[in-house]
Amino acid sequence: MADHRELSVMDWFWTMLIMCIPIVGIIMVFVWGFGSGDSRKNFARAILLWYVVAAVIGLIVFIFATALTCSSIFNSF
Repeated sequence: MADHRELSVMDWFWTMLIMCIPIVGIIMVFVWGFGSGDSRKNFARAILLWYVVAAVIGLIVFIFATALTCSSIFNSF
């Protein structure tokens, strides 16, 4: 079993701050999720799962809005 060290409050502070940086945050979530051995690994995987959920919901909304817009355009002719 791997030895996991407990992260301090400052470690979590810097983790959250790095995640707020637009492109760097996404890259670091992948790095922590698939390469890190500390307790950030499960946190990063949970964030990645939220990214997938948000992408699926966004895709559903986009398809619905596109269909609604197309139907209203074609019904106006």
